Amino acid sequence: MNRAQKLYEEILPVFEKYEPKMEHISQMPQRGIDDVLNKKEWGYYQWLACLVKVKKPIQFIELGGAMGVACVSILSELPKTSTLFSITLPENKLEFSFIKRPYFNFRPVLGDDLDLAVWPEDCVLGVTDIWFIDTKHEEAHLKKEFEIYKPFFKKGAIILLDDIKLNEGMYNVWKDIVWDKYDAPLHFSRFGICVV
Repeated sequence: MNRAQKLYEEILPVFEKYEPKMEHISQMPQRGIDDVLNKKEWGYYQWLACLVKVKKPIQFIELGGAMGVACVSILSELPKTSTLFSITLPENKLEFSFIKRPYFNFRPVLGDDLDLAVWPEDCVLGVTDIWFIDTKHEEAHLKKEFEIYKPFFKKGAIILLDDIKLNEGMYNVWKDIVWDKYDAPLHFSRFGICVV
């Protein structure tokens, strides 16, 4: 069993009895609430919360925040002294729209994650404990992200990828990853867990 599978197994007992914090998710539109509560098909939302609860990362970066469902799950367990940076492309003012309460440890970033210049000055990429990649589900885009961000993946960092079996391109990138990795059954199109 490699480090990625051990990580999955470490979080699993917490995940199996986890109840999402309704004071966080209840402010989202019903569609977001339904996804977070659907452990069978969208289990990675609760698993992300459990991972944060157990590992207590100092810095978490999400590439592809969209409307913010994963952000809410992460923030519900993120220590107040930690920071979540999440980047997404502008989406007709829908970006991060599911986040209805103030989180002082949340730093939303609007822009293209392929442009390092969009990150705030206080975001030191190389200290990031957990990375969650959920952007364009295309092989070329994911390869470009790895090319750009791989130099910032510190030893022991956790790299998470959604939808690794959604299409052939995503799976091609997944197959080429050389770190310890585990194909977790947390989503209908699988969820990739890597440890650098």
